Amino acid sequence: MDFKKPQDYVEALKRLEGLPLTGMEVQSGYLVFTSMSRRVALPLRNAKSGGCEVLSYGMNKLDVLVHTVEYKDHLGCIRLFDEDGEAIAHVTIKNVTRAEWLFGELHGRNLHSSVTINSYKKYVRLADGVVITEEADGLTGVFVHWPYLNSPVGHILDRGDSMLIVTDMGEAVELYFKGENDGD
Repeated sequence: MDFKKPQDYVEALKRLEGLPLTGMEVQSGYLVFTSMSRRVALPLRNAKSGGCEVLSYGMNKLDVLVHTVEYKDHLGCIRLFDEDGEAIAHVTIKNVTRAEWLFGELHGRNLHSSVTINSYKKYVRLADGVVITEEADGLTGVFVHWPYLNSPVGHILDRGDSMLIVTDMGEAVELYFKGENDGD
């Protein structure tokens, strides 16, 4: 499952309906719900392509049968209920855009010693763990104003088919992506 939409999280948790919830824990970047016979793992943070991110979670009861799973869109909250309608557990999620993900990874970081561009393999490495590729992300080009990489990232502007990374000194990196209507 891709876990790009809130409904993906709801569908995964619905696999627990009719089973007793025996635990909830964080393991290797996943929020794991367990029952006697099933395990459901929800990613806490989704990859750079955008999607959902877990903001908070909690458990009120243990070893209680999950009767229903409900999602309240305006709150971004998925709740698991017992037969009496009492909340057993909850997960609050938020849709994260590509720009929000990138800002979370780069905010306050100085990119001077970490930016690497490989035009042959068609990728740009902005920092440890922050790699944008043609194949996975639709990267078509990169423009770097090297002197501006010497100051921390202040904000990111998403222009649809391009993204501008702005440091305290100015516009440092512009990433270009395939547009939605681009065939090639």
